[in-house]
Amino acid sequence: MKKLRKITGAILSFVFLLSCIGGAAYAAESPKTVSPTNSAVFINGTSVSFQAYTVDGYNYFKLRDIAKALTGTGKQFDVGYDGANNAITLTPGKAYTPVGGELSAGVPGNQPAAASTSKIYLNGNQISLTAYQIGGYNYFKLRDIGAAINFGVTYHPGTNAIDVDTSAAYSAETSNAGFFDPTVDYTKHPRYKIVYLMISSGTLYDAMSKSYNNWADRMNCDYTDWTANADLDLYIETLQTYAIQGIDGFLLDADLSLYPRIEEITKELNIPWMSGMAAPQDDSGALIHPTVVFDNARMGVQMASWVIDYAKKTWPNAAASEIGMLSMDFSIVPVIHARTTGAQSVWKQYYPEQSAHFFIADGVVGTLDSDTGYNLAEAIFAMNPNIKYWLICAFFDDYASGAAKAAAASGMSDRCVIIDVGGAALVNNWDNGENSSWKASVFASQALYAEPIVGGLYALMEGTATPETLWPDWVNKNAGDKYATIQTPVAVITQDNYQEYLEWVDSYTGFNESNYPYHGTQFTLRATPPASYHG
Repeated sequence: MKKLRKITGAILSFVFLLSCIGGAAYAAESPKTVSPTNSAVFINGTSVSFQAYTVDGYNYFKLRDIAKALTGTGKQFDVGYDGANNAITLTPGKAYTPVGGELSAGVPGNQPAAASTSKIYLNGNQISLTAYQIGGYNYFKLRDIGAAINFGVTYHPGTNAIDVDTSAAYSAETSNAGFFDPTVDYTKHPRYKIVYLMISSGTLYDAMSKSYNNWADRMNCDYTDWTANADLDLYIETLQTYAIQGIDGFLLDADLSLYPRIEEITKELNIPWMSGMAAPQDDSGALIHPTVVFDNARMGVQMASWVIDYAKKTWPNAAASEIGMLSMDFSIVPVIHARTTGAQSVWKQYYPEQSAHFFIADGVVGTLDSDTGYNLAEAIFAMNPNIKYWLICAFFDDYASGAAKAAAASGMSDRCVIIDVGGAALVNNWDNGENSSWKASVFASQALYAEPIVGGLYALMEGTATPETLWPDWVNKNAGDKYATIQTPVAVITQDNYQEYLEWVDSYTGFNESNYPYHGTQFTLRATPPASYHG
């Protein structure tokens, strides 16, 4: 076989992932500690507030709350308890008898959960349902109660909302194509075998593999990973070997040059796949498969807008002529450079007379470490002594860290503010009580980034979507695309909100990767397709 030429695609992909994923840089907590769920629930179209929790990735609701909410509908049911026999009784068609405390706000934050040992009886017949004791109450999966009482349950991933329809019969669940569905019991579906093939190894690939593994576990899939150690030929050979061995689907982080060949092989063998950190394109640059991306220009806008707002609040008397913005770039990666373009557009909007005070420090002259970040920032500071206040947008954590050290060494930590894309290192700094001019990060949770990738693969394996029909609203028709380019939402985290954000992520994913207090703050779970895709 003709040897494939190693090019810079793997490096560029690595840089892209490095600059996007927030990572998991915080301690794990007990798997039996559960988080409040943030799904909205509608009963026959009316919003109802429930105290619900995520347990192992599934939404659990207080049994008596469900019974109370369905009172007066065609699917009402009563709940009884036989303490002597530790038995719960469900009586369909009978009006619920309140005992007090139904549909009331519970204790905020995470709670301990223990598997319930109570027996469950439906119309006198014992049934098997998974339940947990949380705060002295029994919590059940909503779909399990829907199946027992026979009412419809539908999950909408676009809005993270659950609809209960008492006029509809319960129907066998199917996963919501392209996302994890917390109302689905995936153990009732086929157990698929997934392999994550990495072109190289390293901490970031390991972090992505961890998130993929977590989602595969949530969706009842077998999971393994493998790395080619930058050997392009071995990557293709191993993909073919796994295919012959009966793998059901691939998660791929390949060298960019390999995707046309991968598309040929997987089509020939009829095996679904999804790419990870980079969009799969053919030799002409056309998209050849659905992909998950970030809106990088928007990230630049977010960074610049945040530091400008910070500057106006912190240094209200600073003259425009005293302020400069520094974008720490990596120009050979177009998606990274798009952030500089976005930041520059905001600078021009707010400081139209100070275009000369927008500076670009290009990381291609150095390496991907904090020393390069330090050297780039220090040189810009030294060459522009007329600028008193610095607003810095860095493309990843190491450069932000280096710039913060340069600001401290130059004696202007109190006249500099830094934001970046990433944030794992910044979270560690805050957890350790450290404070510097690095004040914020556009944080992309790797768990939320990985969800549609694994969810998309699951839909392709299950047959509920094809590459052409997956996420149809996200197909950029104006660009002539045939496949979806779905964008992952991000959040600006600061020392004031980072704990709440990470716990919110846990409340949705059920991964329990953080150990912070949570007070129910909501962040954006799903992005909205840009109007430019269809207009």
